[in-house]
Amino acid sequence: MKNSTKGYYTLEAALFLPLILLTILSLGYFTRVEGVWENCVHCAVDESCRAQAMAWDGITQRAAPGRITRRVRAEEDAPDSITLRRFVADYSRGDLHHLTSYEMSARLRMNLPAGFSRDFSFSCPIVYHGFVGEEMSGDPLGTAGLENNTPQNPVHIFPAYGEKYHRDSCTYVKATVHPVILSGSIRRAHSACRLCRSGEILSGSLVFCFDSPDTAYHRSSCSSIQRHVTVIDRSEAQAKGYTPCSKCGGGP
Repeated sequence: MKNSTKGYYTLEAALFLPLILLTILSLGYFTRVEGVWENCVHCAVDESCRAQAMAWDGITQRAAPGRITRRVRAEEDAPDSITLRRFVADYSRGDLHHLTSYEMSARLRMNLPAGFSRDFSFSCPIVYHGFVGEEMSGDPLGTAGLENNTPQNPVHIFPAYGEKYHRDSCTYVKATVHPVILSGSIRRAHSACRLCRSGEILSGSLVFCFDSPDTAYHRSSCSSIQRHVTVIDRSEAQAKGYTPCSKCGGGP
């Protein structure tokens, strides 16, 4: 009986010990992968904050891609390659101005036991607003000035792509998207877009959602959300060359 029990424990150890060791090693490898990626994001965000604060000089933020890649490569635990794509500086999206955005991609090759290896790839979009040092001329508006500055006949326009102005109830306006910060509640209310693979985006990033519920959230580069609406006074819209929407009439 004793010999049988010892043999059973020996067999059990021979079967499960390699699995336990493999699990521990796997956790170690994935911990390193996660650490490398977090380090890349930290370097990118830190350098972006520096470029954001120095955007007024017109030079620093355009030099940000080179600074980011050099800093990541200089880190002790750096990826094998890092690439910054779609870098666009000082652009506007609707009523948001002086934006800078890019997509950071990195690759890490891990050597695994038994002579195996695997490539891990990461990507993350980053958008920030540059402090350009603009100053408003004149005295503050005050309460009365703010009230007078409110559009008396508000209409909706698409600054980037539209030529018409619309009512608030127009179906074209209802189908627009708005920027939000990705959080747990956004993930629960919206699904990830399969087209731009927004499910890979980290929480805290800027994403875009449609007004209607149960729709997807998207990357800023997604082809399905290239519309942004803003509200201005109808007289201002007409002065800029916008004409009434043939569907809703553009207003009362």
